[in-house]
Amino acid sequence: MSLNRFYTWLLSACVLAVLLLGSVSVQADEAELLEEFDQPFGWADPYPYRGYQLPNTGYFFNFDQLYWSFSRPDVVEIGQAGLHPRVWDGFGYHIARNSMDTSWMGTDFTHGQRYEFGHQGHHWGWVVSGFTLRSQVQQQAAGGVEVVFNDSYTTVPGNTSGANAGQIGYLDTFLNAYPAPTDNTYPTLDNDLNWTLFTILNIPNQFKWGRYWDGNQDGTVDPTDIADQLIPSEWDLGDLTRIAVVFQEVQVMHRQQMWSTEAMAKYRFDQSHNHGNWEAMIGVRYINFKDRFRFQGWGGVFDDSTWDTNAINNLVGPQVAGRWFKSHGRLQFGVETRFMAGFNFQAVRQFTRLASHAPDYVGSPIDVNGVLIKNVASLPAVGTVQRTYTHGFDASIFSPVGELRVNLGYNLTKAITLRAGWTGIILGDIARAQSMVNYSMPGLGITGANGANKQDVFIQGYNLGVEVNY
Repeated sequence: MSLNRFYTWLLSACVLAVLLLGSVSVQADEAELLEEFDQPFGWADPYPYRGYQLPNTGYFFNFDQLYWSFSRPDVVEIGQAGLHPRVWDGFGYHIARNSMDTSWMGTDFTHGQRYEFGHQGHHWGWVVSGFTLRSQVQQQAAGGVEVVFNDSYTTVPGNTSGANAGQIGYLDTFLNAYPAPTDNTYPTLDNDLNWTLFTILNIPNQFKWGRYWDGNQDGTVDPTDIADQLIPSEWDLGDLTRIAVVFQEVQVMHRQQMWSTEAMAKYRFDQSHNHGNWEAMIGVRYINFKDRFRFQGWGGVFDDSTWDTNAINNLVGPQVAGRWFKSHGRLQFGVETRFMAGFNFQAVRQFTRLASHAPDYVGSPIDVNGVLIKNVASLPAVGTVQRTYTHGFDASIFSPVGELRVNLGYNLTKAITLRAGWTGIILGDIARAQSMVNYSMPGLGITGANGANKQDVFIQGYNLGVEVNY
């Protein structure tokens, strides 16, 4: 019995010794782990204590270099779409058509930066972030570009002739008669296009040569003879011809720019059984999206013309977001989504300068492909033509915003993570400048008709950056 008791006591002593050594070892491992947590810039352990990693807490700062692109705007004609008048180009008549559109605009990439700063506790936290993108600029040059305008008309007092009942359009003109009629030698005589016979001052069977007639019955129509000059109420407006607007050279520019800022509160849920981490966020966001379209043209009757349209979209509203991420060894994978109920305060401004090289005194000639004609828009019945105009358009509409981020990180240390990813943002009902140009005389304008200020914009691209969390 004493021997058996001896072996029993010996076995018990061995078990107790093993338990004591194991306890010391566990305490040592826990002390080492806690020491590792207290060294945020120490090397990250790809296989941490107890087989899983808890996400970092404390202050964090993220920086990403962005390489993003904007979706192409809707293709529109440069000029009034669907309008095809018969026009004179200096050599003959043709049916006018817009010869240039915006199909050359693409989805070029541009650079930017994104910053995030905040603090995360065990559950609650906050984040302030924002990004800015450099201007994306696209340009296109062309020659021989025809632009069709929707003309407007001015009434000549007392005149009831012509297709528009006594009205002259800004693009209408009296052509010169070549060769000169009735053997006269006056090259500035208006051409009688409709051969209208009339009786005036009891003189029967007279033809009207636009603004002139043979008022002194000498067989010659002399525009320098006051007797042969008709008063405006007697002009034959049926002799008017619409001028073709063709630019010998054009330069078109399209520029887009965007920046955003947001502030949100965060809540981090307890880690799930598969060691994934969920976060919910709520806050406010502001997005500024600018779109600019500028046309410059030289040559023709509208020599040195410019219209420059700027559309500014100011989106502000509440935002909710969600984030899921999980670590495996040194790698970390995360997906993040955002949705903003945005209120878009649109401000569109346009500056127009037309035909700044064309003289505007009464009776001045304008060169159309080498042929001199009369600028009817500067005649006394219409008055001096204004060359510069400014227009404005403001609207407040609902513009929803959705965003998706996907990131893959690599832990260099406990606190430093290199990451790369992709971001996609969709903006609803955005004003884009090239679709809002109203090609109407005399000074163009801005239109919001048919949803011209409501286009969807998709921004997407890659990001490469670093995250510091301590």
